[in-house]
Amino acid sequence: MAKKSSKSRAFLSMIVLVLIIVFVGICYFYSPFLDIIKGFFNGNDGNTVEGEITYVNTLKDLKVHFVDVGQGDCILIELPDGKNVIIDSGKGGSAGKPESYQNLKDYIENNTNIDTFDYAIATHADSDHIGNFDDILKDYDVKFMYRPYVYYSGTTYQFSNDFNKGASPYKQSSKTYGDFLNLVKNETYYENNSLKKLEWEFFTHDSDFAGKISYNDKIYEYYFDFLTPRFNSLDDIDYKDANDYSPIIKFSYCGVDILFTGDAEKEAEEDFVYHYRNNKDVDVDILKVGHHGSSTSTTTQLLELVKPEYSVIQCGVDNSYHHPKQATLNRLVEAKSGIFRNDLHGDIVVTINGNGTFNFTTQVINPDNVFVGGDVLYA
Repeated sequence: MAKKSSKSRAFLSMIVLVLIIVFVGICYFYSPFLDIIKGFFNGNDGNTVEGEITYVNTLKDLKVHFVDVGQGDCILIELPDGKNVIIDSGKGGSAGKPESYQNLKDYIENNTNIDTFDYAIATHADSDHIGNFDDILKDYDVKFMYRPYVYYSGTTYQFSNDFNKGASPYKQSSKTYGDFLNLVKNETYYENNSLKKLEWEFFTHDSDFAGKISYNDKIYEYYFDFLTPRFNSLDDIDYKDANDYSPIIKFSYCGVDILFTGDAEKEAEEDFVYHYRNNKDVDVDILKVGHHGSSTSTTTQLLELVKPEYSVIQCGVDNSYHHPKQATLNRLVEAKSGIFRNDLHGDIVVTINGNGTFNFTTQVINPDNVFVGGDVLYA
């Protein structure tokens, strides 16, 4: 019996050794597998996307534009591989007002090289975030749309059951939302002389996308990591507040991290903090402050987890909601986060270069009464 037991132990040891060799080999030759393992222990969803490689002769800076659209959100991202992203579009309005589409179009034409949006993200169904998307979809080619899992309950349009779905209990009946969905359903564009139809999906924590740029035999990668909503299936989404349907997205390029939050408020932030509380990779350089600086967003718990060096607040001058709220500003100051605001700074641009350094450029250079960690933002 002793000899048999000894042979069994030797056999098991050999099996374990073989498994270790196989595991090390997989990690060495297929690095995404190691990312999945790390994600499991760090609290990530383990979803890793491999982006396509684009070869370039010149490595352009990556630019993130926080456009001043009045009381609303609109973020434009020019990627070094020539692709472009838009996160929300601001609120449509009559010509000449800060939130008007004409002002946004003028900004795009005068300050960017954008003529096509490869990815568009509509964080939620409120008009101050999707109001200009109808014009964007008319004037620009849009190739892929990420949309919230919100049911359209209006009567202006009739959509098929496979297209019009949403979580209970929240529904949206506004004409603005209906117009947006109608154009998403019918959007087409030409690529390589071929007519193509816009693709779309309801975003979840698995909606990540990425890209790689090859320059001088070196790879530069960007990554959009959707961290919320974290649910096993779309039908499990049960936020009661429309704002909480907003995804929390971590964007990374050359070691610079930005957290986009839409209008996510306390409940969505609590989900985020709970799922990623043990994750060492969610601290960021820049935070796009949730819900225009509302007091019900940007909790102390969120700030303690993500530790933003700088924060950007998208809000309008003298807006009727009195955003940003002083309580939110106090929390940002306590977190020693630098504060940039569209109502004070106008258009805000973050430029990130291939060396992993970034800088802010603002329309208004030295606004009064802007503080960071108790110190004046500009000398």
